[in-house]
Amino acid sequence: MVSRRRKYNHNNNYRRRKLIFWGVLLLAFIVAALLIFAPHLRREDPEAQTVRSGICGAVKIPAVYNVPKGADLAMLIRRAGGLTTDADIRNVDLDVIIQHDSIYHIPRRVRRPDDPDDAVSHISPWDFERLLAIPPADTDVTQEFPDIEQLNILYVGFPHVFIIINYYPSLQLANLMHVPYTTVFWGNEVRLMDIFFTMGIEMTAQVLSTRLQTTLDYYMIQDRASFTEMIDLLNGIRVNIDDHFAESYNLQPGPARVNGFLAWEFIRFRGPYFFESYSRTRSAYETPATRRTAQEMRYHRQRLVMTGMQNAFNQMSTTEQLGKVNQLRRTIESDLTIGRVQDLFQALRQTPRLQYGTIPGYYAEDSDIFYPDIPSLNQFKNQMIRDQLAIRGK
Repeated sequence: MVSRRRKYNHNNNYRRRKLIFWGVLLLAFIVAALLIFAPHLRREDPEAQTVRSGICGAVKIPAVYNVPKGADLAMLIRRAGGLTTDADIRNVDLDVIIQHDSIYHIPRRVRRPDDPDDAVSHISPWDFERLLAIPPADTDVTQEFPDIEQLNILYVGFPHVFIIINYYPSLQLANLMHVPYTTVFWGNEVRLMDIFFTMGIEMTAQVLSTRLQTTLDYYMIQDRASFTEMIDLLNGIRVNIDDHFAESYNLQPGPARVNGFLAWEFIRFRGPYFFESYSRTRSAYETPATRRTAQEMRYHRQRLVMTGMQNAFNQMSTTEQLGKVNQLRRTIESDLTIGRVQDLFQALRQTPRLQYGTIPGYYAEDSDIFYPDIPSLNQFKNQMIRDQLAIRGK
């Protein structure tokens, strides 16, 4: 009898331990699955989401900085306070992704008297004061419709995107006008991008307002992290993926929903046409014609992404839209207050027609420098308004 009881107790304890073992193993499996398929539940080390990199040379505050993982060189320059007036970024790729424990050097402009193409040694504050003092073009470019309300916003996307958004509430129209980052406004060939990274957003907006004869009411600045978060807030967007991008990112060509990371890569994708050797040499990228082609390709992809953003936004309820707009304001650098953003949201709810374009002008034959045509720009705006009034029968 005793032996049977002991045998029974032994078997019962064995079963209990077996159940406990498999129960703990199942629980561990469930937890592991949650951590894998629900990454937002993980408590990740904040330092694992940043990289440490140094920057020196022609920047205002050379030092070692912590930047978000995936940051580009443009973000690192901004962390360093911007460029000094003698910086030379004509051959610097600001799109390059920052690597951990790396040091980046920004070269300075060196005046070489024997080189007629290098006539400018630095950018001085006096140059900017002189630029702002230059009167507008002699051609009469007065707007034909001064009574039509408009709101103008300067959008800057690191590092190469400058867009002036002209919004006409009464016409339900928003015109998005690209200004090439290589645009120059006076004789010493200081580009728009040089002004932004050297003198900041206020001077950039002032230069554009003066030379393009457009009052800029507000500005918005987005970096890589802010842009990807914006796309993810929309739960991704649908774009038409071309064969070359699909092959490079192991995707299927055709219409597809992409997240923030892929949307950013889609815009900056240079394609295999003339950049196959880009990782080995910059020679293909250095030709002005190639840079211009790449810029036009980038504009086209930006328009596809903007259209996808508008469609994704329109599919949300009014409550969702307002929530996303408030979240978006916290991710961008802007002088728009939350209250003003909400006012704009109420005005934009009727979904204005978007029109895209590039500021009229021409490229120099032997460089990628862009010279704007101010009279043509204003004529274009007037014609656009006339077309909208004709559509509305006014």
